[in-house]
Amino acid sequence: MQRSHWVFFAIVPFVLLMLNACKKDPPVEPEQTLFQVEFDGVVGELPFELGQTYTHIPGQDYQLERFRFLLSDMVLVNANGEEVALESDMLVDLGEKTFRTPDSLNDEGVSMAWSVPAGEYRSIKFNLGIPESRNNGNPADFPSSHPLSIRRGMHWTWSTGYIFMQIDGRADTLDDGQASFDHGLVFHPGTNDLFKSFTWDESTFTIEAGQTYTQTVKV
Repeated sequence: MQRSHWVFFAIVPFVLLMLNACKKDPPVEPEQTLFQVEFDGVVGELPFELGQTYTHIPGQDYQLERFRFLLSDMVLVNANGEEVALESDMLVDLGEKTFRTPDSLNDEGVSMAWSVPAGEYRSIKFNLGIPESRNNGNPADFPSSHPLSIRRGMHWTWSTGYIFMQIDGRADTLDDGQASFDHGLVFHPGTNDLFKSFTWDESTFTIEAGQTYTQTVKV
């Protein structure tokens, strides 16, 4: 019995040693870095400016006083096809000029940045507008700073949901040689039928650790 007793205690540390040897090191998490998206407004080849006179295809002049839009569910897709979520709802505001407020043009565009794992990526996906599940929700449920808050002025009514894009301005519709700009220009698309998804694809690009990778989206 004494011998069995010592054999038992000799086996215990051996088993513990084997169990420790079988333990796997935890997976190494990739280092986080910054991915930045810049939205720049353009009119043809010209930069967008509030109050600047532009000419559309039929030849009439116009000026824009407001330009903003809602995007949703922006994700990065890595080289393996896995998605990295960036933002659920975004209000991209490129500027506003009204009789109530001074010019608020974002001369440098609008920049947003997120912390993402460094590595290889192949595309960016996002939606113009709000998906139906959130489009028909209650804007009062969101804090005032949220893009979908009623205070951001992008909501129609409970039955129609959100305004996906606001482009306001004035047009000169009279061919009289006078820059009167007496005709209001309002473009406010919305409703679930106008929800649209976009994918920006490129050959694989690398977001390196410790560096900020910037992608410019021209609107």
